[in-house]
Amino acid sequence: MFVECPGGGIDFGYLPDETAKAIRRQAGPIRLLESDLRHIEERHGDQIRHAGYEDVPSFVQSGCTESNTIYRGKHGGGALVLI
Repeated sequence: MFVECPGGGIDFGYLPDETAKAIRRQAGPIRLLESDLRHIEERHGDQIRHAGYEDVPSFVQSGCTESNTIYRGKHGGGALVLI
C-alpha cells in the first residue's frame, strides 16, 4: 500500500525518462510504500526531524519537489543524493 503525500494523493513527484535513464531507474510517478516509510523512519527518522521536517513524508516530498540535481551514490546500493 502507498503512503499519502502531505499535499494529498499518492504521487510525491514524477521522474522523467531522461533523468531516469541517467540514474538507471524507472521513469514514472514517485511513490512511497508503507514498508519504505517504516524503513526510513527506523533508520533516519530522528535525523529527518532534527533537520526541521515534520515527518518522513514531508522530507520525501521536499526531495521530490525542491531538488534540481540528483547524484548516484558512490558506494553501491541504491543511494541517491538530491540537491
